[in-house]
Amino acid sequence: MATAGKIQAATVGTGKPRAAATPAGGAVPHEKIAERAYQIWQATGRTDGYDQEHWLQAERELLAARQVSRTALR
Repeated sequence: MATAGKIQAATVGTGKPRAAATPAGGAVPHEKIAERAYQIWQATGRTDGYDQEHWLQAERELLAARQVSRTALR
């Protein structure tokens, strides 16, 4: 279960999820995070009530994949 700190960190004042910032200053597009979170929701049996956790997991996965890509290009 997500903690309030994690939920707050994943949202901007409106409470809407934001694009994830990368260390290099880029961002993972909202649509990509939403798409991956939906895939996670489907893969975990479409259980309701875990949207925040799925969103944060998707964000972490996409950021990690982006970091691996950038490292491989160097």
